[in-house]
Amino acid sequence: MNDVKMKIVRLTAENFMRLVAVEICPNSNAVIISSKKNGEGKSSVLDAILAAFGGARCIPPKPIREGAEEGFVEVETEYFTITRKFTQKGSYLTITNKDGCKASSPQALLDKIVGDISFDPMEFMEKKPADQRNLLMEICGISFDDIDEKIREIKTKRTLLNEQKKVQEVKAKEAEQYKDIPDEEVSVSELLEQLQSAVKNNASVHTMKAELAGARDEFEREKEKKEEIESRIEALRKELEKLEESLAESKQKCKAHYEKVLALEDKMDGFVEIDEAAIRAEIQAAEEINRKVQRKREMRGYVEALNKTKQEYANLGAEIDRLETERVNRLKTAKFPLDGLAVDNEQVLYNGIPLQQVNEAKRLEICLAISMALNPKLRVVRINGNSLDSDSLRRVCEMAQANDYQVWIEKLDESGKIGIVIEDGQVVAEGNNKTLFEK
Repeated sequence: MNDVKMKIVRLTAENFMRLVAVEICPNSNAVIISSKKNGEGKSSVLDAILAAFGGARCIPPKPIREGAEEGFVEVETEYFTITRKFTQKGSYLTITNKDGCKASSPQALLDKIVGDISFDPMEFMEKKPADQRNLLMEICGISFDDIDEKIREIKTKRTLLNEQKKVQEVKAKEAEQYKDIPDEEVSVSELLEQLQSAVKNNASVHTMKAELAGARDEFEREKEKKEEIESRIEALRKELEKLEESLAESKQKCKAHYEKVLALEDKMDGFVEIDEAAIRAEIQAAEEINRKVQRKREMRGYVEALNKTKQEYANLGAEIDRLETERVNRLKTAKFPLDGLAVDNEQVLYNGIPLQQVNEAKRLEICLAISMALNPKLRVVRINGNSLDSDSLRRVCEMAQANDYQVWIEKLDESGKIGIVIEDGQVVAEGNNKTLFEK
């Protein structure tokens, strides 16, 4: 069946949607189904074709006409007949070839032959650019969902990293004010030992000074007393012996005190007062330096974290670039149903021009050509032609004939003279299509 190229020879439908009973045997490449007003069943004819070939995904929720118990659609092609019956329990498909043999897997057979018969060129033409792009990509099996998801994740990470980077930059800038601070802390414990030694030393010095002052006072008093005794010797000769004894005793004491003074003075020569305030100031300065050293060390961590964050941020940017390149490569290698078709991030392009900027006549040709390309075996295209003017309708018919495709067009026509006219779900007339090919 690889070389199969077929069209519809006969379409029969009963009690399908709005159809009561119709039988249509196309005699041209353009099959126009018209009605004077909406709701007569012309859309149901095209839906019958879709339901027959498309399977479960194309069958409407309520295929049976209101009031009927069951219905069917039968499509005869050059090779076989497709019958889809609808009951209250479901739908049933059979395919019979010209020899009367039934296909064992009828829907699988149709899936090999039928392309995207649900594609309506006019519906595609009227969609917004972004919707056209998405539909064409879906038809061609192109998906960027994985790339878009990865990019979304990366952008989220980059946003978080950017916020983190801003905080780290502030911290890193703050670290600059610690650049002249030494890397190692000053040993406060050594300074404390010096202070303790100085305090102990100075306490001894103060004690000795106090002893020296006391000794000097005693010396002066004894000296005064001695001088007083000596001055009174003349007047107190009678008391000479007593005074001499007293003098001798006083001399001994004086000598002893003097020796003590000398000894203390000799001892004082080895001691000097240490400036405690200077050491305390040095300790305070050391503690301040140490606080700054600790802060510098902390700031160094911020700088390192910032550099790491910047690198990670750059790596994520490179990953986005790689994914965007992958997106471009997928588009380059994608197989579109029509030469010249492509998509960018926003719309469908034809020969590099946005499809919406192509003139309407050419755009109609492109959309119809896409539909034809999607159905290379079943050469049947469905079109909702209510928006087609006479020139556009004529162009569709010409393209169908030129490309040997069968185009089924539903068209609202108040004259009742164009195509196969449907009224109340039945064929009531067959108009003349000849004028469509005449200018």
